[in-house]
Amino acid sequence: MLCTMTYLLRDIDPDTWSRVKAQAKADNMTAKDVMLELIKAYALGEVIISKPSAEPAPATEAAPV
Repeated sequence: MLCTMTYLLRDIDPDTWSRVKAQAKADNMTAKDVMLELIKAYALGEVIISKPSAEPAPATEAAPV
C-alpha cells in the first residue's frame, strides 16, 4: 500500500533557508528536490552528518575596566 504524507519543516533559521533556496535555484533544482536527495543519500550512508554540539552558553557582558 502506497501512502503519501506531507511533512512540514519548522523553526529553520530564515537565513539558512534563504541560502538553501538560492543555491537550489542556482543548481536548477527546487529546495524540495535538494532535501529529498539529501535524505536518500543519508539513508544509504552516502552522507555523514556529525552530531551538533550543545548550544553555546550565552555571551556575558565584560565587566567595566
